[in-house]
Amino acid sequence: MFVGGLSTALAEVTAAGGRYLVYEPFENGYPDDLIAQSVVVSGESIARTEHDLHRLIESGATSWIGDPSEFRA
Repeated sequence: MFVGGLSTALAEVTAAGGRYLVYEPFENGYPDDLIAQSVVVSGESIARTEHDLHRLIESGATSWIGDPSEFRA
């Protein structure tokens, strides 16, 4: 499992079959409306607070909302 911000690492880890959780606190500057426009994450699939991050870790979730198999040949 990997935890990090919104970056290409999300796609890279997903393509390799790993689990990536986006932790993007409000203080980092990404507004909710920008995240709402994403086609690879949703507001529910990323952590904006430490509480959100703990919830996602415990649930076994990943932040990628697309089909990970689209990366595999």
